[in-house]
Amino acid sequence: MDNVSTFPQPENGSALAWVEKGELKVAHPEEGPFPVVAPCQGIELMVNGNICRIPTTVKKDDQIQLKTLTETRPGKLKVKISRNEMQAVLSLKPKTEIKYEIEETPASTYLKLKVEENYFKLPPATFEEILNKLAAHGIKTGINRQTCFQAAKCAEEKEFIIAQGIPCEPGKDAQLEILFNQYEKVKVAFEEGETKVDFRQRFIYNCVEKGAILAKKTPPVEGKPGVSVLGKPVNPPVPRDIKLLAGKNVKLDETGNIIYAVENGLPKARISNNKAFIEVVKVLVQNGDVDVTSGNINFKGDILILGNILDAMTVKTTGNIEITKNVTYANVFAAGSITVRGNVISSSLISGGRGNFILKIIPKLRIFYNLVSQLEKYILQVQRNPAFQENINASPTILIRFFLQDTKFKIIPNLLKDIKMMVNKTPEEFVPDDLFSLIKQAEKAFFVFEDTNLNEIKNNTINLLENLAVQIIAEENIEVNYALNSDLRATGTVKVIGPGCFNTKISAGGAVEITKVFRGGEIWAKGNVKVGESGSASGVKTKIVTEANSSVFIEKAWENTEVQLGHQLYRFLKNEEKVKVKLDEKGNITCY
Repeated sequence: MDNVSTFPQPENGSALAWVEKGELKVAHPEEGPFPVVAPCQGIELMVNGNICRIPTTVKKDDQIQLKTLTETRPGKLKVKISRNEMQAVLSLKPKTEIKYEIEETPASTYLKLKVEENYFKLPPATFEEILNKLAAHGIKTGINRQTCFQAAKCAEEKEFIIAQGIPCEPGKDAQLEILFNQYEKVKVAFEEGETKVDFRQRFIYNCVEKGAILAKKTPPVEGKPGVSVLGKPVNPPVPRDIKLLAGKNVKLDETGNIIYAVENGLPKARISNNKAFIEVVKVLVQNGDVDVTSGNINFKGDILILGNILDAMTVKTTGNIEITKNVTYANVFAAGSITVRGNVISSSLISGGRGNFILKIIPKLRIFYNLVSQLEKYILQVQRNPAFQENINASPTILIRFFLQDTKFKIIPNLLKDIKMMVNKTPEEFVPDDLFSLIKQAEKAFFVFEDTNLNEIKNNTINLLENLAVQIIAEENIEVNYALNSDLRATGTVKVIGPGCFNTKISAGGAVEITKVFRGGEIWAKGNVKVGESGSASGVKTKIVTEANSSVFIEKAWENTEVQLGHQLYRFLKNEEKVKVKLDEKGNITCY
């Protein structure tokens, strides 16, 4: 190189070196001293063909070369696999290329070379290198090649989701559906402005009937396995199952997924630890009195009342009722039997439910049917009589009005009133639907005098009687300690085990047994009747009626006691003791 500077020679024979236009310039006296040049990073200093890495004395005659270098700092590839091995993330740190340029420097005896650094970012790896990196980590599944191409061109510090596993498809947990209200009872809501509010009807018990489905389970559904980025199978979580457990009075179906009641009662559910325990409580226990605080009770199942049933309250059930204390001025209806450990005062007790009502209503319907049949015949006879037709308008309405004045038929409206009163005093569920329709039809004919189709009324009555006659009536009993001014009706037996009955009506589909006194009132029974003492010294009317094939036993019968077997009547004309009343072989009533 030409080290002769175009610059003026240094004064006083100074030794100088400087960089001009990328070249090292040197000036010094012929005999010295000589300048010193110190190399720096990024520049290769060669003097006379030798690379100088330390400060070096240079002369004008030396062959000096300055060569700029390029430095490359490698980037980084890092692969991170998620804990569940379902994702791989590639972290990039780009490769850095540093290009050095020589800076011009002023003349100096000791020249330290200087450079300007230029930085350039480059992708850290090629597409193939990235794939090799993934393979080294065992990643086989779900590699996104398009993302790999993007990463191979990326010159930034960045993360790429480079591979995704195939996720498993989760299953479905078992589902449980409870099909009943889990509250024992709910409070009756009264609407604002209601004119008739029964404050005794405070609660409704959430009862179920036999055969009702209580709960349904939808079985769990298994999921489908997936594959991790490492090619391993990924199993879905096991879906949660619920086991249905059948308690008292319930049953599981063959699948084990449906549970239903096998008895009437109060359903209950306890659910914990993936188990559902379902049961039906057949016995409702009322701890204390039935009063305005507890409200009336209407229950499907048995009832145990640990107290009294007080004034104007009503208790109804499809099962049995046991009352540990007294019943006063109340109504008790049971499809099963009734037991009162205490006394019954001015109350109505009906056991056997629908069956009891059927036994009471059938005789009245038969009388009604016979009277309507006779009335229809009379009207037809009148309508066919030409002489009668010439004198009056013999329409059915006028003729019905006319014949209802007759002694024989004027009892029809009163009989209808009696039937309707029986219906009104009986729980609606115990009354056949056809009877409601018949009453409406008959009222139009005999009170409003509309729709006077007596033949249709007659046919509807006989059809209802036939349907009632074939119904099976269970023998349900009543047992009380004492009864006063009450009405006791049972499809089975009636027992009074305490002091007795006073001014009480008893109706039984079976036998009647009164341990002590039956004074005032009536007994209607289909079976034998056994009474400790009937009637009274004052001659109060006391009547006992039973079937022709039954017997009546009385320990002491007061004068004026009446006993009727079938159609035969026996009246005690004097006081008698230990008597048995029955019919002999000829059908005559005997007392001995």
